[in-house]
Amino acid sequence: MMLTVTGGQWFFPLVIICLILGIVATIAQKKKLTKLKRITDNFAYAILVILLIIEWILYFQKQFNFITPAIYTLVVIYLIGRQLLIRYRSSLLKKLGAKYKQLTIGLATIYIIYAWC
Repeated sequence: MMLTVTGGQWFFPLVIICLILGIVATIAQKKKLTKLKRITDNFAYAILVILLIIEWILYFQKQFNFITPAIYTLVVIYLIGRQLLIRYRSSLLKKLGAKYKQLTIGLATIYIIYAWC
């Protein structure tokens, strides 16, 4: 099966990959396998970024209007930014101090803009 951006043949294998990834992440969380959990998280973030690139390619091919990839971009920025702030909270608090609060407020603003759209 040839995976093309415009044909839609990539969607079903992506759903299967996401299901497998979700099952592995659930098992890793239940059995407290932190290394496997990090691997699944990073793989999920990579899928998000790949889908973001596909969205923008489809926009530039005039298959979507601007709002679809723009909203998806806000979602990806919020999700990845939030997870990074959670994962590196203590080191960011030491390095940034009060600016850490501004980062969290900025991410909340992105979420509010997303919810408003």
